[in-house]
Amino acid sequence: MIVRLYRTPAASEDRLASRLAALRRVAADLVSLSAEHCFYVQLGAEKPLDAVQTERLRWLLADPESPDLLTDKSVLPADSEDSLLIEIGPRLNFSTAFSTNAVAICQAVGLPVVRLEVATRYLLRWPKKAATAVEQEVSVLLLKHSLILKMLKMNC
Repeated sequence: MIVRLYRTPAASEDRLASRLAALRRVAADLVSLSAEHCFYVQLGAEKPLDAVQTERLRWLLADPESPDLLTDKSVLPADSEDSLLIEIGPRLNFSTAFSTNAVAICQAVGLPVVRLEVATRYLLRWPKKAATAVEQEVSVLLLKHSLILKMLKMNC
């Protein structure tokens, strides 16, 4: 069983503003950029967590300064033709070092978690009917490229 939890914001307003500015160099009519984290929690049992376990998991994943921003549903609606939702995270068939450490912590507090991964979801918005497929594709490629470079710099 996999449980998904969402936490906003995924980046500071300054960081999102700088990424939006970079994207606007390619797609000038891009209106906004929003982000959230999505936690994929794989449980060892096929039964859902009880109330105490759910509270512990939410406490571990929430931002200590604003725990109410961890939700069961995404706050990024992607159901309109003027927006594009992309998710960047690890492949689900590959366990990351983050997952290994997070699972150890979860198991230490009695949670039946066997895997925990985090992905970042970005919502790009254009003015109504102004977004062309080419602009969206270029924006997505630029965003992915910028995130890959950031990850490589962190690993150096």
